[in-house]
Amino acid sequence: MTVVLGLDTVGMNRGDKSIVHDITLDVREGELVSILGPSGVGKTTVLRCIAGFERPDAGAITIDNVVVASSTEWVEPAYRRVGIVPQDAALFSHMTVEANVAAGLSSMPAVQRRERVAELLSLMRLDGLGSRYPVELSGGQQQRVAVARAVAPSPRVLLLDEPFSALDTELRTELRADVRALLAAEKITAVLVTHDQEEALSLSDRVAVMREGTIVQSGSPLDIYSHPADIDIALFLGDAVIVPGHIDGGKIVTDVGSLTPLNSVREGDAGFAAIRPENFYLQPDPAGQSVVTDRQYFGHDVVVTVATPHRTITARASGPLAPEIGMKLTVWVRGSVNFYAN
Repeated sequence: MTVVLGLDTVGMNRGDKSIVHDITLDVREGELVSILGPSGVGKTTVLRCIAGFERPDAGAITIDNVVVASSTEWVEPAYRRVGIVPQDAALFSHMTVEANVAAGLSSMPAVQRRERVAELLSLMRLDGLGSRYPVELSGGQQQRVAVARAVAPSPRVLLLDEPFSALDTELRTELRADVRALLAAEKITAVLVTHDQEEALSLSDRVAVMREGTIVQSGSPLDIYSHPADIDIALFLGDAVIVPGHIDGGKIVTDVGSLTPLNSVREGDAGFAAIRPENFYLQPDPAGQSVVTDRQYFGHDVVVTVATPHRTITARASGPLAPEIGMKLTVWVRGSVNFYAN
């Protein structure tokens, strides 16, 4: 598949401080790649370098194999064919919804421009709102207009900078699905910056995890979640119980049982197993040595806190089958888990 956006060892400093370094990432035609990480790791800086709002101090950025930023080449933002959806929508307050969406279409004939605007308003569920002004819209509607405006000129790359973070849960889930459908319909290549693990895993074709200014792991959502490169990534991408153990006979020997390693291990190594809550099996047992101390109901499942003889664990169970507080259990681990040697 054709690479549309390429970053090759991109770095940027402010004074003598490194903001990002050694950023290498290829985004292929029609892909949505998320750059995921906590606040302050340089995610938005990477986006600004792609857009041309910041000039990197090292490396190169290419769009359609044309260098747009390097030590010797520079293409102004207006000529990069990059669309941007900021966190706060940033609509033109004095312009109607239709005029906002049409803002980047001045070179298009009037009839085609009207058709394009109407098409995008429909795709983003904004029918009948074209004559309104931003102040008359809800936050979710404003963000839909911002997405439509960015997509209208058919950019080669669409950059989404935490566009769902200010919305409540229901609106956020709905808008995510609509944006994903729009990108697929328009065959747009996109980069999403987010600190939300669920958002990155559910929306993306690939995820690049950032830490301390650089990408520490990238891959499909399934690969990143199932095979985190280290314990910090395992914990960042979801709940995990970290248990000390060692390798004996190809198994991870721990105080919660003998576990099957998911990754390659070396006989005799000591380290830690990362066990996801869904890997724990909870068997009601009046003679069991473990007891339920708390449970949180989330509708689709229940997160159960269990005190075992050696440690407190967090497990995930199906709602109707989740054990009650005070129930005694036998706990074991099913499936394979990742092991990280010291």
